[in-house]
Amino acid sequence: MDLDLNLEQQDVLETIKRILSIGEEGESESPEESERVNDQRWQTLQEAGFLNILEPGVRESYLLAVLMIECAEGSPLRAPLGATALVAPYVGLDHFEAPVALASGDGSIARYAEQANTILMLESNELRVLSQKDVQVDPITSRTTYPLARVRVRTSRGRVLGSEAAARMRRAWRVLIATEMESAMNSAIDLACRYVSGRVQFDKPLGSLQAVQHRLASAHVAAAGSAWLARRAAWSMDEEWWPAVAACHAIASADSVFDSVHQVVGAIGFTKAFGLYEWTMALPVLKVEMGDPQSHAVAVTRLRNRSSMTRMAGS
Repeated sequence: MDLDLNLEQQDVLETIKRILSIGEEGESESPEESERVNDQRWQTLQEAGFLNILEPGVRESYLLAVLMIECAEGSPLRAPLGATALVAPYVGLDHFEAPVALASGDGSIARYAEQANTILMLESNELRVLSQKDVQVDPITSRTTYPLARVRVRTSRGRVLGSEAAARMRRAWRVLIATEMESAMNSAIDLACRYVSGRVQFDKPLGSLQAVQHRLASAHVAAAGSAWLARRAAWSMDEEWWPAVAACHAIASADSVFDSVHQVVGAIGFTKAFGLYEWTMALPVLKVEMGDPQSHAVAVTRLRNRSSMTRMAGS
């Protein structure tokens, strides 16, 4: 099994990294400047064609889209890249106005809803495609990484798609959640590792202490497992099993990673200047984005039971 990225994947990611590094030096000057630089990064990704990287039916493009999202989520970019470049085209929307936000029902809280031109709302066995004029968006003040808002449908129901589109959105959304969570976890671990390697206490780096090493090693195993499952789920996004497993594993790993990185860096981890919150405060939001976080585990159990029943019936 070859787990190395091929040349095309490497070239794409290198280009994306260069785009995401635009304006890094001046980003902390002011909120207005940071927003301008963020918009510039998004515009450059769009002009370079990266928002159209996914080709329905081509599994290699699913994986490439996930690798791009993984890279972007670990960067300063704050934009709904995954919803726009992964979920919307996978659902089968040929023409939609970017950016895209995802909502789990009428009255739910959604990331980037205020910034989005298109909102995909998953409700039971149907999918609504809504524009900004179809919804009422009420921003929510939050300490989390993402801009949040409550989305309520107005009188118009928008464009309603059937159960197949809803199932495709559910699978793609699970892959997106797994990808964004593993990227946030790995970014938090990287920052914690750099800190404990340079922070000297009692004449030795904190990272030389075995207890610190154990916490970070355990967190790394959980995050790395989530990363590989997210990539595997991207490759098999046309199936129900792998997306549900990937989302379930990422959500189950989040709390232990959160606790470990904050434990080893101490009180500085709660300061904005240190920046750890950028990654750790993303995790609670992503855990509940599709509603009940246990729903992914329930889906895994049902799929496993269904598979067992099929094997028994055939024996």
